[in-house]
Amino acid sequence: NNRDKGVNELSSALKRRFNVVVLPLPDDMAEEVSIVSRRVGEMAGGLDLPVPKNVSEEIARVLTIFRELRSGATADGKVTLKTPSGSLSTAEAIATMVSGLSQAAWFEDGQMHA
Repeated sequence: NNRDKGVNELSSALKRRFNVVVLPLPDDMAEEVSIVSRRVGEMAGGLDLPVPKNVSEEIARVLTIFRELRSGATADGKVTLKTPSGSLSTAEAIATMVSGLSQAAWFEDGQMHA
């Protein structure tokens, strides 16, 4: 989580104690969709959340938005975007989708909507 780094880097001793691992972002959209879909399915099962039929479409939509924001341009390249200070990592996409599933299960009709 690069957003929580703070001003100073951790010392090498602390990095060893905390087992810091830096994971690169997946190279392509299909790989990232696969990772997010698998983890969201696992977490939804553990939380007994119903998985709506449109979850794969919504995962693709969220990841498209995350990728566009990370790159600073829309997928078609026509519009430039301000790049956020946060990393918008794959882990954040997973958390966003699990939160969306929880909200849909409790406060919506069980479907995820944009």
